[in-house]
Amino acid sequence: MKKLHLILMPGIFLLCLSVIQAQVIGDFPGRGMQNARIKAQRVAYITSRLALSPQEAERFWPLVNEMEEERERIFLKYDLERPADSISEADAARRIEQSFRLDEELLALRRRYYERFKQVVPASKIVKFPEADREFKREMLEELRHRREHGGGGAPPGHRRGR
Repeated sequence: MKKLHLILMPGIFLLCLSVIQAQVIGDFPGRGMQNARIKAQRVAYITSRLALSPQEAERFWPLVNEMEEERERIFLKYDLERPADSISEADAARRIEQSFRLDEELLALRRRYYERFKQVVPASKIVKFPEADREFKREMLEELRHRREHGGGGAPPGHRRGR
């Protein structure tokens, strides 16, 4: 089983990189390469944590990307900036109602994509996705903190030295 894992992981990583390269990466030229690298690390990390086969990864990640784009469009529809210290009752009520509508739309989106995800990946892997994504983000933040404290350099999430 370990040999199969060692053989599949480089293929999965290359597949994930090609998926990322096919996407539009950021509006800022200086950050495009960094964004691509982070996205590729995220794909590789989560693909590994979910133990996705190359075939599953090839079908799963385009759906994730599509869902995240749709999620971003939903967030942009709502004006949920942090309220000022003094806000009218009408404004407060409007913001609360917007928040409820946002939550409802996001839940509907998650339900819709769950139906699509389970066509390509078993539910036992889908259920692990949110936690794996949080772990990746947590490790990225740790890495950023480490770089700031120690002046740059560092390994990608899940590959820190001394573990």
